[in-house]
Amino acid sequence: MRHMARAVCPAAVLLAASIASAAPAPARAPAELEILTTPAGATVSVDGLNRGSSPVCLKNVPPDVHLVAASLPGYVEARKTVALAEGQKATVTLRLEPITGLALILSEPPGADAGVNGADRGKTPLLLTDLPLGEHKIRLSMPGYQTKDLVLNLKDRVPVVLSASLTSDSAKLIISSTPEGADVVVNGVAKGKAPCTVDRIPAGEITVELAMEGFETYRHTLRLAAGEFETINAVLKPIPAELSVVTMPDKARVYLNDEFQGESPVVLKNLAPGNYRVRVEVKGYDPMARTVELQRAQKKTEEFRLARSDGSIEIITRPAGADVSVDGAKAGTTAGAPDNPGPSEPLTFYQKLLQPVEVSHGIGL
Repeated sequence: MRHMARAVCPAAVLLAASIASAAPAPARAPAELEILTTPAGATVSVDGLNRGSSPVCLKNVPPDVHLVAASLPGYVEARKTVALAEGQKATVTLRLEPITGLALILSEPPGADAGVNGADRGKTPLLLTDLPLGEHKIRLSMPGYQTKDLVLNLKDRVPVVLSASLTSDSAKLIISSTPEGADVVVNGVAKGKAPCTVDRIPAGEITVELAMEGFETYRHTLRLAAGEFETINAVLKPIPAELSVVTMPDKARVYLNDEFQGESPVVLKNLAPGNYRVRVEVKGYDPMARTVELQRAQKKTEEFRLARSDGSIEIITRPAGADVSVDGAKAGTTAGAPDNPGPSEPLTFYQKLLQPVEVSHGIGL
């Protein structure tokens, strides 16, 4: 018996293969995803699609790899990749870090204590890098200065410089004097010599005194508030000098710089420091003059002992040979021939005026 081989049609094979490939794939069980954020309330997206505010529970999530993101104003966006298997129930927690600002706090003078929102953060200059965006209360304090409150507003990561000048909680005086070197006393307390700066003065009424030997004391009263300052330039007035002029004999005419001042004894007051030419004159005496130097506040006495004026005397006697005495002392004898009854030759000598002259042993004039 003879068997016949059966031929296979290629078209039939392709049809069978096509029917087999068109058969539906078995269904995959969806996953379930719960999304939490810290802090809560962040906007959640999965694969770029907004899925609401956290916490979020998503069902029927296809098993696959997904990108989960969360965003919240004032915080850095957080992202995480999640791989979900069929039928898996997964929980994802995203922690959002707050966006912080950058701030540099300065003060004049530096070294002030800086408080931020009631917490001490150090001394100025102070760099802050951990403050969240928004408004913050800054308080600067320093001994000797008034406390200053400021507001720091951080809107983004752009650095902010906050600077403040502190106001002294007391008054200040800048004092100078003419001439320099006067002793300075403020409210009864010595503060050195002018020029000087006196600070830390309690506010209110302030009394200032400047004193220097030979000058009248300068006094000034003023009122200053905390933080105020005043400049004082005190021109000191010299204390005048006093000159007493005494002469022997008295009743001499006294001249000061060629101006008549009266008869001695005389007291000349309110004289400025300096050099003066003093001259005294009285009839029958040689005038005297001298330069007198006077210092500030000096009281000085100048004594002048005047000498009688010299004069020439000519004595003639008749007859000659008469003895001439002055003040009881023999001054000479008039000359001439003894047998000549006429006048003698002149006898000339010098004597002090007003002194008595005696002629004896002969016939007087």
